[in-house]
This record gives sequence, structure tokens and C-alpha cells, in this order.
Amino acid sequence: MFRAPLHGTEVGLKGGYCNVNGFEHALGRTKRAISLVGEYLPATRSAGDKSMTANILVDLSGYLVATDDLTGAVAAAREAIEMFMALQADHVGIRIAIESLALVSALRGRLADAAKLEGFVEVAFGRLGFERDFTESATRGELAAVLRAGLSVDGTSRLSAEGAGLALDDAVTLALERA
Repeated sequence: MFRAPLHGTEVGLKGGYCNVNGFEHALGRTKRAISLVGEYLPATRSAGDKSMTANILVDLSGYLVATDDLTGAVAAAREAIEMFMALQADHVGIRIAIESLALVSALRGRLADAAKLEGFVEVAFGRLGFERDFTESATRGELAAVLRAGLSVDGTSRLSAEGAGLALDDAVTLALERA
């Protein structure tokens, strides 16, 4: 276990970093969550823990898109996806990162791509039995709102159904190329 300072104490990264960051984000202190990630990320990188680093990057992507740092969100999601694909291609973190990239695509006006990616993510989360936490729920909520504002219900449904049939590699390619 790696340890990092937090408010004058130490917390084990494997046991506490996600909860602390997510708690800060849920309380509306997203910039604080980003700051905490800035404290943890160098420690996991230097320790060579690629799985933990990828998990932290997935969280960071969600926080950055929530603060409209779309470029940073894409960079964090891209790195997380690359790490997870090398470690464990069926990891749910890849799908979480894809959802963050779907929101980036939507915010950049690429609504058809965003709807396809969301269709892929919905099916993948269902198949994996994954339940969204606050960060993923907030990302999903904003994505749904942007899609509702820009596409018809029928259009969103049709594109989501098309995305639901994507293979993982195709969804990753679409997400990384179009975000």
C-alpha cells in the first residue's frame, strides 16, 4: 500500500483515495478533488502501480470534465484507457473513461458520437453489473441533458442502439478519435 499525506495525516491510497476524492466532488469541491489527485498521482506513478494510476486517471477525467477542462479530461481518460487496455481489457474503468469522453464529445457538439458511446457504455455497465457512483452519475446526467437538448428522443435512441452494438475496440477508437 502506498501512503500520501492528507490534512496532516496519512491515508492508504488503496483504501481511501477514491472515497476522499469522490466525497470532495460530491460536496461540490471538485477543484479540491483535483488537487488531491495531484498529490496521489505522482506517488502511484513512481511506485509503478499502473492499475491504481489508471483508476486515479479515470476519476480525474470525470472531475476535469465537470470543471470544463475538456482537454485535461481527454488526456486523463486517454492515458487511463491505454493503461487499462494493456492490463485488463475488460476493466470497467475503460467504460467509465469512455463515458467521460462521450460527455466531452457532446459538449464539443459531436452529439451523434456521444449518443453512440453512451449506448455502448449503458450495455457494458449492465453486462458488468456496474452501478455508478456520484462522479459517474453526474457525468451521465450531464450527458443525458446535453443529448436531450440537441437530439430528438428517436435520434438519441437510434444512435444509442447503434452504439450498443459496438465492440470494445471500436468504442475506444471512436471515443479517442472524436472527443
